[in-house]
Amino acid sequence: MKKYFKELAVPGWEEIAQKTLDYVVLYTDIFERRAGLSFIFLSSDFLETIKPLINSVFSPYGIKCVNAAVYVMNSSKDGSLHCDNSATADYRINLPILNTKNSYIQFYQVSDTVYHKNAKYTIKLPGASSINTLVDRVEITQPTVISVNDFHEIVMDVEHAPRITMTLFFDKDLKFLLD
Repeated sequence: MKKYFKELAVPGWEEIAQKTLDYVVLYTDIFERRAGLSFIFLSSDFLETIKPLINSVFSPYGIKCVNAAVYVMNSSKDGSLHCDNSATADYRINLPILNTKNSYIQFYQVSDTVYHKNAKYTIKLPGASSINTLVDRVEITQPTVISVNDFHEIVMDVEHAPRITMTLFFDKDLKFLLD
């Protein structure tokens, strides 16, 4: 059976989460999603400041952070069923930042796909007549390797918004972490 995620027991990740939350709250445009975007890359200045901590926390795995973004959601429609269609990484590590309890990343098998290009990205979506079958799900309450190139959606607890996670890009394919 395919593995879509794996939770990681790594000490020190809470400091990364707190520093990221402090950054996101400081930049209200991100926190309040004023640009209308859910997926927001961190500024290079902040990334360079936090990268040494990220690399230290994940050093037991021999990986180095090359980029990071936050995913800010106010409702489940902000994370509807999609496949990231990432050319750079099939797997990323997600960290819980705020209000992730009782929200889930759900993975699906889909029968039909279409490609959608928005202003910045081309993502893969289920086709209009697609039959979508839930195959797994995970609540992001600790660092978790997730398969971003498999179909997934985020179902959140709308009573606790915004829901914020951090997604980390590394210099190596993270598939080995699922073994």
